[in-house]
Amino acid sequence: MFTPEEAELIKSIPLSRCEVEDTLFWPFTSNGVYTSKSGYRFLKAEVQTEWDEEQMTHDKVLWRTLWSLQVPKKIKNLVWRACKNSLPTKDNLVRRTIIKNLTCDRCKQVRMSQPNISVHRIPSSAKERVAEFAMTQLAPTITWPDLTSVRAKWRPPSPDVVKINCDGATFKEQKKLGIGVMIRDNNGLVMSSISKLLP
Repeated sequence: MFTPEEAELIKSIPLSRCEVEDTLFWPFTSNGVYTSKSGYRFLKAEVQTEWDEEQMTHDKVLWRTLWSLQVPKKIKNLVWRACKNSLPTKDNLVRRTIIKNLTCDRCKQVRMSQPNISVHRIPSSAKERVAEFAMTQLAPTITWPDLTSVRAKWRPPSPDVVKINCDGATFKEQKKLGIGVMIRDNNGLVMSSISKLLP
């Protein structure tokens, strides 16, 4: 009925010297009552026996730090879900059979799923992903007009409004900056002006 190992375990159970009615007792809580939390912790402990103690300590510190951050709860939750790979990414949605198409909506290519990474590699992995994203972006082509031959003409503001013009300059040799501000009314009369050299 029992395997030899089970029989030995049963025989090793100490018996009471006096007659006591049997009761159910859960050894993983202080009061002996089973809770789903203690059951979950028991099962997690079995799985985590392979983990390195140093890794577990580091992760505990990481999670404690995350949950104590002075940021909105939704940010903490987002970071936690990202670390646990539970965000609704295309890969996760396909894995959970919520959607079937793994093709990227933007580039129309299938991106191979990346293996889960250690929490410690998140910063470097994030930098790699940002660099990868930046490389896929088209470089903007901006043509700047040639302003050397264009002269700007001052236009007066509407009545009861003043116009403030400002400009700045850099002086490399002196390692200083200069600013100038002029306030004029709708007739073009200077109401106030200032020019200053900044250190």
